[in-house]
Amino acid sequence: QLGRKDSPSFPVTTNDELALILAGLDLFAIDKLTGDLEWRIRLPGQPSTRPVMDDTQVYVGMLDGSVYASNLRKIGELYEQNLLPEWSFEALTWRYQANERITTPPIPWQDFVAFSSEDHSLYSVAKEGRKLRFQMETDAPITAPMTHSDGYLFMASKDFNVYAISLTSGKIRWQYVTGLPIIPGPKAILDNLY
Repeated sequence: QLGRKDSPSFPVTTNDELALILAGLDLFAIDKLTGDLEWRIRLPGQPSTRPVMDDTQVYVGMLDGSVYASNLRKIGELYEQNLLPEWSFEALTWRYQANERITTPPIPWQDFVAFSSEDHSLYSVAKEGRKLRFQMETDAPITAPMTHSDGYLFMASKDFNVYAISLTSGKIRWQYVTGLPIIPGPKAILDNLY
């Protein structure tokens, strides 16, 4: 049992070695092969998305519109020094503030990370320093999970549109009107989008 039984939780995130479990304000990392607890940190606010990680950082979207990035190496150092979860804030690399709740899990790609907010916007910020690369606005909130393939981000908004957006420039490659809301989010498989 990780966290309290009544804590809000999100789907598990994994890489080759770790499984990340978010329960309430606590983020747990479990060794995938042994099931041992690798570390536990305390988030600075209430999350609104599942955590996502790349080789160097873990990203979490929050109810207050923030996205936090925490350094995985620093988390490991703090754990070795037995300073977690009390000193979790020491591992925070940056915070980016949008206007409203973060609605989709961040997507790290190359040197930047993309995420969306209920303020009808898609944001792309640099992984190092959180400098805004581009912001794209839609006519309605982006609520379905996003996916990416071959340098393009695919997202659906509540205005019944599905967008293909270049992850490097933020330009719309194409836009498709479905006529109905997309709830589970698009899935990219080979050359097709479902």
